[in-house]
Amino acid sequence: MKAKILINDKTDRFKAGEIGELIEHDSDKYDYFVDLGILKNVNLCENVKAIDIFRRYYFHKDEVEIIDD
Repeated sequence: MKAKILINDKTDRFKAGEIGELIEHDSDKYDYFVDLGILKNVNLCENVKAIDIFRRYYFHKDEVEIIDD
């Protein structure tokens, strides 16, 4: 299943309107765990080589909308 993000993240990790895949999780605190894909070749600082960052985040049910595939 897919989830549409309804909120904006203040650190720009994700933006409202992004769509990701739901992942199974065992958290009692959050309702959904969403994979928003990978950011390719991210430079964290000038001393670190570019890396790929997996964007997987927990959300409460009022922060996402479940959509059909």
